[in-house]
Amino acid sequence: MNQPSAPVPGPALLQLLDSSDAAWIVTDTQYRTCQVNAGFERLFGWSAQEAIGQRPLQLLQADPQHAPLPAHVQEALDRHGRFCGDVQLLHRDGHAIWVAAAINRLPQSGEAMVFTDITFSKRFEALQKQALEDAAHERPLPQLLHSLCRDVERIAPALAVGVLQVDEQGCLHPLACPSLPRAALERLDGMHSAPDMGACSAAAFLAQPVTDADLRQGPPQLQGLQQSLVDAGLLACWPAGLLGLAHLQP
Repeated sequence: MNQPSAPVPGPALLQLLDSSDAAWIVTDTQYRTCQVNAGFERLFGWSAQEAIGQRPLQLLQADPQHAPLPAHVQEALDRHGRFCGDVQLLHRDGHAIWVAAAINRLPQSGEAMVFTDITFSKRFEALQKQALEDAAHERPLPQLLHSLCRDVERIAPALAVGVLQVDEQGCLHPLACPSLPRAALERLDGMHSAPDMGACSAAAFLAQPVTDADLRQGPPQLQGLQQSLVDAGLLACWPAGLLGLAHLQP
């Protein structure tokens, strides 16, 4: 017969929780914070000393004295003793953080809360919604794509994003490339798509993603194009086919 697993010792469990990227909070019977892990400090910017004794959700809504729990959170806790869902909270410095929250009331011992950062995915959801609304209102395609590139770059500042159009002759033309250097755009304009003419041209020709992990090592015929990208601080390229969406990373 299999023997039951031994419980994880308290110190070892706390060490595991501290290594988690998720924020863990335990409250007392008055629903005031009595313990947090290191992930809480990393995610929200509040130290353990600052959080202890505070009501956690009120603290993370920037008004620890007066802010009520969101109505749907309070209702779930009152009716079921637990809440699972997405909630927008605030970092110590005031910027918004979207989290997937799991809150469970514990028998005679307050609550256990786990918050996982989903801000990045929420930003892309909002971006997708805005793009669909723009398309529904028949916003001109170049303007829509230009805004889309800028929005993606705001979400991921390490990227420069561009959209290239392929004409009936298989030639590339920059359509929306707000952050790419002019010298590179001039060299890309009119380039024939081909499997051996760099990542963007190959992606358009093959209609599939192509990776160029080091723009400094390009073929001789593309030295001018790739040097103009490197001079602008761009070192790698990940274009996808079909729509010619190119991502360039400094």
